[in-house]
Amino acid sequence: MSAAAQAIGSAVPGPPNFAHLRRLTTAKGVFEHCQGEVPRPEHGYCTDDVARALIVAAREPVQGRDLQRMTSGYLDFLSGAYRGGGCFVNRRDVGGRWVDDGANDDASGRAVWALGEAATRLRDAGQRTIARHLFVEACQFRSPFLRPTAYAVIGAAAITAADPSHVGAARLLAESAASTELPGDTATWPWPEPRLTYGNAVVPEMLLLLGRELRLQSFVVAGLHMLRWLVATETGPSGWLSVTPTIGWAPGEPRPAFDQQPIEIAALADASATAWSLTGDPVWAREIIRCGGWFAGMNDGQIPMVDPRNGGGFDGLTAEGRNDNRGAESTIAALTTLQWVRAAMGVVA
Repeated sequence: MSAAAQAIGSAVPGPPNFAHLRRLTTAKGVFEHCQGEVPRPEHGYCTDDVARALIVAAREPVQGRDLQRMTSGYLDFLSGAYRGGGCFVNRRDVGGRWVDDGANDDASGRAVWALGEAATRLRDAGQRTIARHLFVEACQFRSPFLRPTAYAVIGAAAITAADPSHVGAARLLAESAASTELPGDTATWPWPEPRLTYGNAVVPEMLLLLGRELRLQSFVVAGLHMLRWLVATETGPSGWLSVTPTIGWAPGEPRPAFDQQPIEIAALADASATAWSLTGDPVWAREIIRCGGWFAGMNDGQIPMVDPRNGGGFDGLTAEGRNDNRGAESTIAALTTLQWVRAAMGVVA
């Protein structure tokens, strides 16, 4: 292991700590926002965060009674949010009333993702069955937007990896591939948008999974090229990750830039894990460890972005330091990153 990798590895927090996520979770959902580490019930719940929580719960190798209880609540929430045709509403108030007027593409795509992972990863057979049944309906989802499509592709790929004969998942993948234009090999800006925005690494991960499941090598090549480019673009001069801020980024704009969000790191960890599983190349395991290093303080603020006492993730890295609030999105981003770090630390030498 290189000196840099050793330094990052020694700084990475311990295994995922679910204490703060348990605090955010109620029978009705996952509180979206916190003041510091104290939940703010007045802001209610959202499908986005419950889907993220279901994914991180499904990925945990030991799903004890407490985590299974939380998982049952997440599945109930998604069942209640479903409105037919593959679409989910996003917002629920603290009393349990749905307050959206219509379906939300990002939330719907994430719900498809979560149900695909839950249907294949959950240890409890009854919970897997619930997830599978809802996925059969949810995989009707289609979106004209890139990221919701990518989320749905990840969920469908989880299903087809376990059951290649699943008609609904296979159709979602095939239609998504047909509508995807690959970047040219020589493109100086190998990105399908004029600027980087949010959750960027989900885009190359979609290409990798479409390539894997549909046996389209051109998609795998394009996905790896795009992911390498993104990693290089989001690496600062000192070698740590310096990711795209909330306002986005395009060539010629200054770096580092703030407010940096933990979801960017989690997306990079997810995509690196997919690249690692496809190629077996340990460079992607080292990228996962670098993602863990960002949470440990190897970032542009040189400050830890996860609370080791309870696993709460800080909401953003600003030019003045970290945002002390520890909401659901940032907490789950830290948890899922540390889940991948746990796997990667055992193989990087």
